[in-house]
Amino acid sequence: MRFPLAVIEEATQVIKQYAEKPFLLGYRISPEEIEKPGITLEDTLEFIDRLKETKIDYLHVSQGDVWRTSLRDQNSSQIVNEVIRDRVAGAFPLIVVGSVKTPQEAEKACKSFDIVALGHESLWEPKWVQKVENGDESAIRYSVSKEDLIDLGIQPSYV
Repeated sequence: MRFPLAVIEEATQVIKQYAEKPFLLGYRISPEEIEKPGITLEDTLEFIDRLKETKIDYLHVSQGDVWRTSLRDQNSSQIVNEVIRDRVAGAFPLIVVGSVKTPQEAEKACKSFDIVALGHESLWEPKWVQKVENGDESAIRYSVSKEDLIDLGIQPSYV
């Protein structure tokens, strides 16, 4: 924990010294690693307690699925992001990302979390938000063909 907390402290000082306009400082985590000894959910929850003592403006939790349960504890039915949300307890906004493809999925996630981000979805459908705002969901690209990669500026190895 010492390294990320030192980075946050240094960034806080640099912002304080040099930022000429409001500047948000956030931290992005992947809350668990399946590898051992890797990061556990318990490690992440302890880290969140320490983050509450900092001046970060948000916490961004990156997972393959917003509604994922523990990678390590196959017996747990708890949603990892809900556990994190409860631990954050409103100390700063929580951003979640992971397999939110449809407007309905985004709306469901927005009911549980402060901010929902689009990852891959915004890469293969750069106008996702505009299409939703315009009620044009049928035009949303939910997959990408190899022929579209160049137009989207995506390297084939990324998909």
